[in-house]
Amino acid sequence: MNNNDLKDLNDLFNNVKDKDESEFSSFAQVPDGNYKGIIDDLEVTESKTGKPMFVISYKITDGEYKDVIHKQFIMLCGNDENQASRNINRYATTVKKLGIDTSKGIQYTFDNLGVGLNKNVLIKIETTIAKNGNSYTNTSFDLL
Repeated sequence: MNNNDLKDLNDLFNNVKDKDESEFSSFAQVPDGNYKGIIDDLEVTESKTGKPMFVISYKITDGEYKDVIHKQFIMLCGNDENQASRNINRYATTVKKLGIDTSKGIQYTFDNLGVGLNKNVLIKIETTIAKNGNSYTNTSFDLL
């Protein structure tokens, strides 16, 4: 790295180091409440730490947050067998609501996520605070 690159990098660093990370994100924080929307995307992917997870992207279709994308994350693993079982059950319950047959195994559900796309839903977003003080966004939906 040459001195000009380092100077430019340092200038940028000094301009952004104290800003909230959300200022650089296209992700809009949708407040708690109920919203009409559609299921915009469904995918099985990996978390930042490489763990398998299921992501539902909802596109809000009405109101102040129209066209904003809200994402729901369901981990497909856990710190222990009990937590992993709860998470997989949550995934199975969710895909059943989309009309996907869970009796044919998890790979079948992965392969058939497309049937849930563009379905009209009522999205419920609710934030809870854990005993340790961390906040968690809980998202659920009902088909309309």
